[in-house]
Amino acid sequence: PLFRSVTGIYFFPNGRDMAFCIQFEALYKRDWANSSALRGENLVCISLGGNFEDQKLIWATIASQREKKTDQHKNRVYIRFCTEANGETDAEIVSKLHDSTTAVMVESPAFFRAYQPVLSALQENQIDDAP
Repeated sequence: PLFRSVTGIYFFPNGRDMAFCIQFEALYKRDWANSSALRGENLVCISLGGNFEDQKLIWATIASQREKKTDQHKNRVYIRFCTEANGETDAEIVSKLHDSTTAVMVESPAFFRAYQPVLSALQENQIDDAP
């Protein structure tokens, strides 16, 4: 699913981690209680410029169900930034997200945390090392 008018709201402390609350506008109305959108640990990509061409993208995952606390009426959800993939600190990303007026977000239905170790290992390997 695609979401527009993505803005940052506030941080939510969670033990040793921090989740970040974002607000968004859904492109169409949905029954959030029965929706498969914005499930815990799904990967999201945020583009600050309103499109995904020639831009620095922000990668994050939806906080797990226990921590997510989605407020369906206000279209808010908690995310965790993929700091290593973003190449910037969370503070730098939050500042950019807060200043953006045209940010859009797209969600992958893949359960990212399950695939992350494999994807990271594949990225580290050289094509010449493949059998």
